[in-house]
Amino acid sequence: MSTYGLLYNWETAKQACPSGWNLPEKEDFDDLVAFAGGEGGGTKLMAESAGGTDDYGFGALLAGEFYGSTWRGFGSRGRFWTVTEYNTEHVSSSITSQPDAYFLNVTSSATGVTNNTKGYGLSVRCMKK
Repeated sequence: MSTYGLLYNWETAKQACPSGWNLPEKEDFDDLVAFAGGEGGGTKLMAESAGGTDDYGFGALLAGEFYGSTWRGFGSRGRFWTVTEYNTEHVSSSITSQPDAYFLNVTSSATGVTNNTKGYGLSVRCMKK
């Protein structure tokens, strides 16, 4: 399991990147999805060991997500936090009652950037800016 790293809530994810690296912004992942061919480009972003073709070296592993006390989606989806908040006035109806933040969702059938509750545990992909 160490291959997949840790899952972070949004607040912790913002602290996870080493010096000189940052959590991507929503627009960074929007650009990546567009470059990979749009919503159907998930396989191109997935690691070969995860069933993808890894055409661009992103190598997404499908570690799933942690929600409440449940780990779900392992092997079927990879979700990576952005630093970009989604509508700070909006409060999700989930168990954490926190505003949302954007994340990149990668699966074999679809990929895209969407929003989720900050209390979920998702993967982190740092980038050098």
